[in-house]
Amino acid sequence: MRAYEFDRDLRLVMFGAIAEIEIFFRGRLSYLASGEDGIFGFPESVKPRLSREYSAANKGEQFIKHFVAKYGDEHDLPPYWMMVECATMGTIELFYQKVSPSVRTEVASELGIKVLVLKNWLSVLRVARNACCHHSRVWNRTWGVRPVIPKDWKGFGSSNGKTFAVLSVLYYLLDAIGDAAPWKKKFDGLLGEYGDIDLDKLGFPEN
Repeated sequence: MRAYEFDRDLRLVMFGAIAEIEIFFRGRLSYLASGEDGIFGFPESVKPRLSREYSAANKGEQFIKHFVAKYGDEHDLPPYWMMVECATMGTIELFYQKVSPSVRTEVASELGIKVLVLKNWLSVLRVARNACCHHSRVWNRTWGVRPVIPKDWKGFGSSNGKTFAVLSVLYYLLDAIGDAAPWKKKFDGLLGEYGDIDLDKLGFPEN
């Protein structure tokens, strides 16, 4: 029962971090891509997928309904800042892969990492987000998408497929976009509350 409760609470803490990172990334990608390619300048290869998600959003999102009523005859898709609101995380990940190299580099540089690392971390975020949303286990788990670990991150060894590596990515990104201290306080509080949980199952390094 304790492991189940810890897993549940850990999912909540992880999802809180993912939500903050997702908001930042959607905003920055929208701002930079629309600044370079125009507010309707979506990559052609992504448009079919966007159209499907746009149609689905039109059934429920009020701001999309308003856009359709006013501008639907002029544009097949809404502007970037609207589209990123209703796109799935998988589509946002695809967006990043398809936008211009300069936009990809700019976003990654703002986070202090390389483009290839950010591509991998977006996949990690998507998988972790899905696990949290669908109440899948996050404790004592080996992730199918392993985070790429920067060379100066010590102590991971072969454990980069465990949850500690995912948590480290979340902490790094939160720190890069603002202040990770509140989230770290929540996480430390969680570990304190469940002091009997075996941290080795999360992939924590010995030190």
